[in-house]
Amino acid sequence: MRPKRFPMKQFLFYILILFSIASYSRDDETKIKEDSMYYWDGNGDIHYTKDEWQYVLSNEKFKYEIKPALIKNIGQEEFKFWVKITYDFDFIKNRKLQPISYTLEQWQIAINKDKIRITPKIDYNSNGNAINTNNNMYYEDVIPESIGEHVYNWVLDWINKYR
Repeated sequence: MRPKRFPMKQFLFYILILFSIASYSRDDETKIKEDSMYYWDGNGDIHYTKDEWQYVLSNEKFKYEIKPALIKNIGQEEFKFWVKITYDFDFIKNRKLQPISYTLEQWQIAINKDKIRITPKIDYNSNGNAINTNNNMYYEDVIPESIGEHVYNWVLDWINKYR
């Protein structure tokens, strides 16, 4: 008597069906917005596809970036967030003071007043050591056509789009 053969074609067909269902199910649970770095899970929560610094603006001397995961509401129409400023190598090399590789600044914005402040500002050398710290305790007006206005508007756009 001959042993019963295992139906390989049928087995492969069922595996293909299972993978298709699993793939469709996953796509249905996690919708990724095409124009952003965020996605919504099946529970309605927002997540970041990258917990990285996001480009805001740059020029020949430096680059400004913000980490959206750290934008926090600290009061009525007030938010705080971190800005990273990375300096161009030639700009660093030509400084007479101790060279700064990058700066981290914690910005606070008061949306209802169009004001910003930076507290604290920490400069780092190329080894990642803090070499200077500065605090500003007062809000200042957003200056039109400035870097501050550009960063302020970037954060406002993010808040309006994702909060």
